[in-house]
Amino acid sequence: MQRPVDLDIRIVKELTSPSSFRWNVRESYSSIAAKIGVDEETVRRRISRARESGFLKGWQVVLNPHVVGLESAGAQLTVDKEDRKSSVISQIEQMDGVVIMINFHGKGLRVIFYHKDKRDLAEKIQTFKSVCQSKQAIVWKGGFPPFSRALKGTDWQIVRALRKDPRRSPSEIAREVGVSTRTVKRRLTPLTKGMAFYLLPMLDYDKYPGVACDFLIFCPDPAKKAEVDKLMRVKTDRLVFSFVDAEGFSIYAMLCLNISEAEEIHNWLKGLDGVEKVTMDTMRSNTVVRRWLDEEIEKHLPKRTMNIVT
Repeated sequence: MQRPVDLDIRIVKELTSPSSFRWNVRESYSSIAAKIGVDEETVRRRISRARESGFLKGWQVVLNPHVVGLESAGAQLTVDKEDRKSSVISQIEQMDGVVIMINFHGKGLRVIFYHKDKRDLAEKIQTFKSVCQSKQAIVWKGGFPPFSRALKGTDWQIVRALRKDPRRSPSEIAREVGVSTRTVKRRLTPLTKGMAFYLLPMLDYDKYPGVACDFLIFCPDPAKKAEVDKLMRVKTDRLVFSFVDAEGFSIYAMLCLNISEAEEIHNWLKGLDGVEKVTMDTMRSNTVVRRWLDEEIEKHLPKRTMNIVT
């Protein structure tokens, strides 16, 4: 299990913050460089190379659902026919509340979405299943910290500016919003510390030279699940995402060298005490769905500044 970590993977890990969401959207390249023990120029060069190859398509800022009074959920689905998948994805992307979609090779599909209440959750799940022509869906809820602070008009303008380009400087944001750079920095501090939004890199896993794998680990016993989660973090060094808050199962995304390494990890997981079942999918891409979230942000903007983000 213990193998040297490729520098590109280490940088991606810092960008994605696998143990949580990347809440500090303003973290500098110099800070990332210091964490992994290289110089800032190396980080910039590697990220530029990832952009040029198409592996890193860019970044998007995504709102904590509690900022807009909603809850979060995820659904793992299977499309009835693989040749319908692009059509299914297009349909689901148009649904209110959908914020992230992960496309797997084959028929698998994952949807991360926001909902109002139990009824809204049930209706959305049923709609997803209907569109996919799937009888079942694995569903989980939660994963986001509370956020009770009401955003003001300027805060929403800053959020909209960050949605256009999370890496832009405070001075650029200030010019767009029409306030001072000092005001932007002052407003960003409580938003960042309060976890109002997080940064999500958009990745085309087909452009990654290895294999991007997603493991769904079913472990009904809470104590044994906690131990499995601990082992997963200790034994593997290629995690780019994890979600362990669901009851009875955990999700891990990893960048593997090849399919043989992925199968080795898969077999190791199946043999762990308490693990009932493990599914392994290879990922094609993750996408932040802009339409609904952009429209939600627009609703909160001062009337005089409203215009549609393109």
